[in-house]
Amino acid sequence: AYSCEALALARDNLFAAVHHPTLEAKQAMLLAAHRSGQAIALTKTTAPHALSYVLTSNFGIPHGHAVALTLGEMLLYNSLATEDDTLDPRGLNYLQNTLVEICTLLRCETPYAASRYLNDLLSALGLPARLSALGIRPEQITTIADSVDSDRLSNNPRNLPRNERISLLERIL
Repeated sequence: AYSCEALALARDNLFAAVHHPTLEAKQAMLLAAHRSGQAIALTKTTAPHALSYVLTSNFGIPHGHAVALTLGEMLLYNSLATEDDTLDPRGLNYLQNTLVEICTLLRCETPYAASRYLNDLLSALGLPARLSALGIRPEQITTIADSVDSDRLSNNPRNLPRNERISLLERIL
């Protein structure tokens, strides 16, 4: 419930908070951040956070931007989960239902549309959506993929092995 509320609040207020910062939009974003924190306290974080730490600490990308860079691709990746690579103990059906809920909250019909929405949002906010635009070079992708916090990564609902981390990062390069 906390994450759903946070997502809806951010969806409806982030653009305004950045480009037309009214008190109402800023208050809504503060509440979205608070609800996100409450959700994370209960559920832990997943792969976008796991990948973000090295992007922030080694490349100086602000944490929220670093997380957002991989959100769209991770949504697509997780949408292709199978029984064999689903890590969530509640199973593949639960994961698929959660992805439908995320897409619905983003007002998108498919994970692909949601991924595009998230990437377009970065651009609309004036943030680069590509790692290369932030100075990351192709030869650094492997180092980033290998520097992931494995505890944070293990909470992702779908297994994300090294080769898939590299592929994901290359797609956002």
